Amino acid sequence: MIGLILPNATAAVMAPFPDHAGVASALLGALQFAVGAAAGAAVGTMSDGTPRSMALTMAACATASLVVSSGVERRRASTANLAVAVASGGP
Repeated sequence: MIGLILPNATAAVMAPFPDHAGVASALLGALQFAVGAAAGAAVGTMSDGTPRSMALTMAACATASLVVSSGVERRRASTANLAVAVASGGP
């Protein structure tokens, strides 16, 4: 499934920046490597010979992803609501 998800996710991330696709792609790649390096360092630092450090790191990454996704969606919804209000002659 990763082969189906990653190319589509990359295209979705770069879609808002058609004029700067190279910069968006480079930034996405750099962020992927940085997060991977940070997660690997966290697992290595907390390692005690059990898979606990990996599970905790995965849970932390999933929680961070949920927080970021929720924030982005909340901001997108409020922007859409404002656009509807302005279009209908509201505040």
